[in-house]
Amino acid sequence: MSGKIKFETALKKIEEIVSQFENEEMTLDELTRQYEEGMKLISLCNDELSKAENKIEMLVNGEKGKKTKIHFKDMKETKNAGRSSPTKNAGKEPETENTKGHY
Repeated sequence: MSGKIKFETALKKIEEIVSQFENEEMTLDELTRQYEEGMKLISLCNDELSKAENKIEMLVNGEKGKKTKIHFKDMKETKNAGRSSPTKNAGKEPETENTKGHY
């Protein structure tokens, strides 16, 4: 990973690494190398997302002339209301009429 890469490129590479973990047999050395690269890419993506959030907050504050904090996490929760989270239901069987509430 040399030089500055774009967020979208890093995200695509992370997806490729995950796919390799799921679908390919790799040596321990290759797994370790891919994991390390993936963690660096995740850090880069997190940094870029933080910068974008800060920029949006500055734009909103500047336009309205007052301090307005946008809570991106709250926006995600509102957007996903009614949807089940993949991590929330990880390892569980899908609910049916016969199994609802029996976990």
